Amino acid sequence: SLDVQAIPAWAPQPVIGAVDRVEGDDVTIRTEDDELVTVHCTDATLIRDMNPWPRIPLAEVEKIAYPGAHVMAMARTDRTVTVLRRNFY
Repeated sequence: SLDVQAIPAWAPQPVIGAVDRVEGDDVTIRTEDDELVTVHCTDATLIRDMNPWPRIPLAEVEKIAYPGAHVMAMARTDRTVTVLRRNFY
């Protein structure tokens, strides 16, 4: 599948990279710029694999977010995630 979304320059940009660690509902991602960014998932976060469904429950976030897995997180300015998905296998 291909996700294409127009994001205004002023809006928070997606966090893309390899998962460094998962601690509870927090996922730390190492970006291509070698920056560590920690984002927070909630029950409202849409967590999914490469295909849009089925939705993965928060309690099973480590099915896609485990050390070394490449993910994309759409995070608000407070780092709360709206969508977390595997970026590629």
